[in-house]
Formats: sequence, C-alpha cells, structure tokens
Amino acid sequence: MDNENKSDKVSDAFSAVVVETSEGPQWKQTVRPYSCVVKCPRKDSKFRGIKTFMTYQITTLNPDGDVLGDVRRRYKQFWWLYERLAVKYKFLCVPPLPVRQIVGRYENAFIQQRMGQLQQWLDRICKHPIICVSDVLKHFLFCRDLNLWKSGKRRAEKDYFVGAAFFSMVKCPHDDLQTFAVEEFHDNINNFARNMEESIKMSEQTMQEMNKKYKTG
Repeated sequence: MDNENKSDKVSDAFSAVVVETSEGPQWKQTVRPYSCVVKCPRKDSKFRGIKTFMTYQITTLNPDGDVLGDVRRRYKQFWWLYERLAVKYKFLCVPPLPVRQIVGRYENAFIQQRMGQLQQWLDRICKHPIICVSDVLKHFLFCRDLNLWKSGKRRAEKDYFVGAAFFSMVKCPHDDLQTFAVEEFHDNINNFARNMEESIKMSEQTMQEMNKKYKTG
C-alpha cells in the first residue's frame, strides 16, 4: 500500500481532534481519563539468573477506581515506550524519562526514588489527550503475553503515522485561519520547544554533576 492510500485509510476512531476554545486551539479529550499506579518493585532475572533487573507492577484504573489492567514492566520497557512516543509525536513535548542508573540500582532508597519518578512520568503521559489514546501506550499498559508483546513492538516500530505523517490524522476546526497568525503561532511553539529541550538537557547535566559530587564527597 503506498503512502497516499495509507492516508486515505484514516478512520474517525483514530483521528486526533483539535477544538477552538477561549484560550486558543486545544486537543479534544476523546476518552474518559484513566490513571496508573506504579508499585510493588521486584528483582527479577532471566537466563537462569545470569541477568537481573528490577520490575514494577503497573495497575491501570478508570475514573471509578476499577482495575482495567495489571502488568509488570522493567525500565528498559519504559525506555522503549518513551522512544516510540518521541518518534511518533515529534511535535509534542513528550516528557523525558529519568536517566539510567548503573551503580546502586538495587538499593532500597534508589528503588523507591525510581518508582516515584516513573509514577510521575506515567501520570503526565496518561493525562495527555493525544498520547493517552495511542496504541503504543495501550500495548505497554495492557499486554501480558510475551509473544503478543514482541509482535506489538514490531508493529509499533513499523507505524506509518509518525512525525509529520501523523498530521494526516488530525481534524481541525473549519474556520478560516489567517496565514500570518498561523506562522507566528508556529514560530512561538517552535522556539518554546527548542528552549525547553535545551533547559531539560542543562538540568539533567547539572543533576548528574551534583550527583557525582555528592557520591565522591
């Protein structure tokens, strides 16, 4: 199937809708909000104990508090999710994950800290009206079968509607827009995203330097 035919196949169920509000254009919330709880850290292993890692239980709840799904994920899988979201939604500010930890990752203080960081990250992801309905996030939150997990990963990594192609899924208000206003708005958002990215990199670098100084005394 060529690219034009793929674009023609976008259905209403997978469309992202933009609505006009008093505060400007916003993404429309198309599903009931849900939440996730990161808990019960556990040291797991594979290859008969040769490789060890921490996993966390993720419980997804609807607004009434009913459990929608329950899975266990390791940091490596969180990182995979972040990468897929960053590739698919290049125009959104996908929050970064906490940095990888090599030393002391099995210490209780670090495990509790990391669990809290992952909780904050998932809270932000689940509240976003576009990201919260993405197939890759649903796969992360609900897939429990190993074979289905692997096939779902391959499918997500072959997703056509990533980057600029995602805009073929966006439905906008029918009101006519002034070209100069759109260009100005675009420039402002682009500058904001660039500055935000630089600020985050500087903050992460500063935290890493402070962490090294703290450990070395």
